[in-house]
Amino acid sequence: MGKRNFNMLFEEEENKNDAPRSIERNISRKISHARLTGDVVELFLPKIVNTFLHFLGGGDATAASDSDDPASSSEGFGGHR
Repeated sequence: MGKRNFNMLFEEEENKNDAPRSIERNISRKISHARLTGDVVELFLPKIVNTFLHFLGGGDATAASDSDDPASSSEGFGGHR
């Protein structure tokens, strides 16, 4: 009878599945952290780089395309330089 009790206890311990749940939570946290980091890099890093380039005196592609607009130049108002 003692052997059967140990077998039942062993089966109960096997069915608890505590380790896989903790591993799943750990992986889920790591994935969500990586996703957040990727979103921050994708959204803010290009704007930060463009801001630093602008401060350092460099131009960016949007400023060059805006200067071709006749409404933004002094010639659009009929005046000459």
